[in-house]
Formats: sequence, structure tokens, C-alpha cells
Amino acid sequence: MDKNGHVVTLTRNSKVFDMKLVGGKNIDTLGGDGIMVMDTAGNKIWEWNCWDVWDIKNDPFIQQFAYDRFHINSLSFDTDGNYLVSLAVEDQVWKINATTGKIMWKLGKGGDFKMDTTNYFSFQHSVHINPYGDLMVFDNSIWKKQSGAVSFSLDTVHWTATAKINAILPRSKYTSRMGSAYVLPNRNLLQTSSKTGAVMVTGEKGNILWELNCYFVPYRAEYIPKGLWNSYFTSE
Repeated sequence: MDKNGHVVTLTRNSKVFDMKLVGGKNIDTLGGDGIMVMDTAGNKIWEWNCWDVWDIKNDPFIQQFAYDRFHINSLSFDTDGNYLVSLAVEDQVWKINATTGKIMWKLGKGGDFKMDTTNYFSFQHSVHINPYGDLMVFDNSIWKKQSGAVSFSLDTVHWTATAKINAILPRSKYTSRMGSAYVLPNRNLLQTSSKTGAVMVTGEKGNILWELNCYFVPYRAEYIPKGLWNSYFTSE
């Protein structure tokens, strides 16, 4: 929910496209994503579509990933109210202008920020701005086969991304899909390794301090302060 009390959500947007224009054989339905802003009655206020800002004809991967080109898996607000979205297939985070819909920048491999190539993330989830003001994601790292929380300080004057948190989990907690990572009030991290069924509290180096073994696949885990819990789930 944004500062105006509107609901901001991810959507699944398709596009009919003649694949013969890119060397294919048929007309196909491309699978994409978008953002929709609604009031609390479900009336659409604003909408953004990935296909409106994408050059399909010059995309070398459009045939390979036609069914799910972007796989946007999380949405949050930057400090200025614009949107941050995680594009798993691109291994990037995009900042989208909440008024114009323009892409303000891209972070990750092939993006707008200079960064150490060893800090590239892949198939990342749970993008957000952490309490330190840094951009944070859960790096699934499908190429390194070792997942964990990473964060970056972004300089939009010199266009550099400096790694801050690098809390990579043990290889036994690798999850190629899903997952999340957030900073707790005591500066430890709450991390979810979905495919191993683990929710963990870790240090900033990824050392496991506490672990919950779930009987299901936990997509994401979030911290609920005691005061908030008491306000909603207990009675006087």
C-alpha cells in the first residue's frame, strides 16, 4: 500500500506477437509482467506494462523465454516513492517511475551501475530498501549455486554500486527459486531458503544462529514486532 492508501500490485501481462519478425515460425502469446495501482475498491488508477518499454525485435532471448520473459517476482518502494522490481530472468533490479512509467535505472549484470562483477546476483528475490538505506535482495545465485542476502549502496551521481552486506548461506541451503532476506532490529538477518524448507536468523556473514525447519515450502518470511502482533491478534 502506498502513501495515498492505494494498493500497488504485480500483474501478469501477455502480448500477442508475430515471432516471424524475430526468426520464428508462428504468432505466439508472450508472457510478461506489469504493475497496477488500485484503490481499495479495486478500481484501476494506474498501470505499467513491461512490453511497453521492451524492444522485442532486438531481444536475443525472446524465443527462448517467450512464455515468461521477465519473471518479476517482487515489488517495493524506493525512498522517493518510485517502484523497485526484481526481474529474475534478466538478473536485474529496475527502478520504475511511479508517474511516467519510465525505467529510471537498472542494477545488475548489464545494468547502469558500475559494480564488481563478483557481486552480480542472479534470479534474485525480495528486493527492497533496508534500514541502512541500501538496496537489498535475496540472491538465489543460480550460477554459483549458493544463495544468500546481499545489499548495495547506490551512487546515482557516479553510477556505482558498492557491496555492503554479503550474507551467503552454506551450500546446503541453496535454493534456485523463491526465498527472502531482511534485516532484523538487532542487525541480524532473517533469511528464507525456500526449496530446503528453512527459515533462518543469520549474522551478516551468513552464519546460521537459529533455524526453523518447515514442513512446507516457505516462499518468504517477514518479522512481525511484538507490539504489532498484539494489536491485531490478541484481545484485552
